[in-house]
Amino acid sequence: MTKTFFLKIKIEGISRLPPSPAIIIANHASALDIPLLEVVLGGKPHVWYALKRFFTTPILGFLLRRIAIPVDQDNPVQAARSFIKGISLCRTMDVYSVLFPEGGRYLDEKVHDFFSGFAIMARKLGQPVVPVKIRGLGIVYPPGSFLIHAEHPVEVIIGETFTIGSLETDQEFVERVKKWFMSVS
Repeated sequence: MTKTFFLKIKIEGISRLPPSPAIIIANHASALDIPLLEVVLGGKPHVWYALKRFFTTPILGFLLRRIAIPVDQDNPVQAARSFIKGISLCRTMDVYSVLFPEGGRYLDEKVHDFFSGFAIMARKLGQPVVPVKIRGLGIVYPPGSFLIHAEHPVEVIIGETFTIGSLETDQEFVERVKKWFMSVS
């Protein structure tokens, strides 16, 4: 049990994080998912991918411009350029990538459709994908809330790494990883 943000957080599988860079993907239900994943990564060098629209907000935008690559979901060409930039950065700086494959926050604890950016990155970088399921933060600190409901438990489950197969399509890989998230729901 870890105490972070005055919350009771149970982290399972921390030893599954590879010592060398990987692609970390997690579900997203709360603004606290980001600092929680920072705790899980424990200072490992990494880069975030975040929706472009958040880069224009005053405080969040200031922070994101220093730690993240903007992704424009509404423009496939611009989104591809973001991932090309990230792949180049990962190759030159040897850093982990962190992203939310559903492309947004969901409070219903269900697994939603995944975007395929992490599969493309896995193939291009030859890096494993590490799935991270976060439970409870959507209740602890939902969007629009001012108060943190610290009495509710939070659970972080780090799964075994996934490696994209040479004969596997990107979409097949996405579905295989998505099934893991569904199996721990």
